[in-house]
Amino acid sequence: MGRPKKIYYQTTQGLKRKLQEASSFSSRKIEEIICHERKHFQEARKRGYEARYVFSSSGEEFEVSVVFFGEKIPDEDYLAVLLAPENPSKKDIETAKEYGWRAA
Repeated sequence: MGRPKKIYYQTTQGLKRKLQEASSFSSRKIEEIICHERKHFQEARKRGYEARYVFSSSGEEFEVSVVFFGEKIPDEDYLAVLLAPENPSKKDIETAKEYGWRAA
């Protein structure tokens, strides 16, 4: 399948348009995705990191995420960004566990 093609966005508008054209998701589902990723984005920015929304696709499958950049990102900042949404995704939780997070 090759490497996923990644498109980076600084705002949710472009990401939203891409989701609308790439999926058959309802408007409500797209808003849920945007709200979830916005929480990651806002937490990264709050902690002083540069952040971008990412749309990755390889063929028929795609993934939406947020990337953030810094010299040395402390584990506690990485965990705070991963767990920022009210309902972290399965992938968010799995990745947080790799960084030592334990559910209460």
